[in-house]
Amino acid sequence: KQGERRTFQAESLDKIDPIWTHLVLYLFTQEDDEMIYVYEAHPWYLLGRPATERRMYESCTIQGKKIRMLLGNKTFLDQYGYKLHKTTPCEAVITDKPPFPKEGYTFWLCGEYIIECYYHELISQYFSSFFETTKSIDDFDLKTFSGIFHIKVPAELKVSRNKKKAEEMRKSIKKLFERPKGTRKTPYHPLIK
Repeated sequence: KQGERRTFQAESLDKIDPIWTHLVLYLFTQEDDEMIYVYEAHPWYLLGRPATERRMYESCTIQGKKIRMLLGNKTFLDQYGYKLHKTTPCEAVITDKPPFPKEGYTFWLCGEYIIECYYHELISQYFSSFFETTKSIDDFDLKTFSGIFHIKVPAELKVSRNKKKAEEMRKSIKKLFERPKGTRKTPYHPLIK
């Protein structure tokens, strides 16, 4: 019901991932809103767990949902992840001036439901190091990157049903997907002029 909150915890990002998937697929099917908005400071999951992440997107679209993904940084790996998102059912936008935290934060939003994850500081630092130092795909060590998901530090999902907060978040992200008047009909994103 409105205003309700719950927290789900696990010992690592790897262990919280199935909980996250279940929550998205269960809660968001309860909503009439067909649009899911996602914010990721970096495309952690699509780079580190691509098969799992693609299945999540496909499951959402099979249930009649559309996904709009906002990436909040423009490093080499962020740009690479952005290109990968173009091969998924997601409509993706990338910016280096997001309206949300630039490190260690992600959310999924549909209707009044919000699923948020703030990464543990250690995890955030490890990921940040990859995104700051990787300058080509040849420099990207997928095995080490994927290993970060298994580091045993607390992972926490905060789930809420908050109409006002959801509307504010949706408004902040939605405007990045709207194309300015007088431009071509392709979806707007900061890289296309």
